Amino acid sequence: VIKVEPPGGDQIRVFRNVDASGTSWWWRSIGRNKKSVVMDLKKPGAQQAVRDLCKGADVLLENFRPGKMESWGLGPAEIEAVNESIVYTRVSGYGQDGPYAPRPGFASACEAMGGFRYVNGFEDRPSVRP
Repeated sequence: VIKVEPPGGDQIRVFRNVDASGTSWWWRSIGRNKKSVVMDLKKPGAQQAVRDLCKGADVLLENFRPGKMESWGLGPAEIEAVNESIVYTRVSGYGQDGPYAPRPGFASACEAMGGFRYVNGFEDRPSVRP
């Protein structure tokens, strides 16, 4: 697994509790066994580097708002042009179409919208974050 991170790195690296090195425990779990590269996907050189990585990849997983990858020339058509057998997977908070599709989707917002927060926790306490 190769994780493409923005300049400055993934925010999860320093999210919440951090260890003595300044790395979050959450990142220790999520980033485990992954190789990471930093790329500014707004730049043509980085976009080409992603296409090059995809030539030998089995799966591409992206979680941007709908249309973002296409705006960078990295949509399914462009990626499948360099690797016709790649599995192009999209994850977004509110789906690829519909009234909420353009909204950014973070776990906490999606949990709240779906009612997951409401049904977790205890009656005599505030909602918990699962």
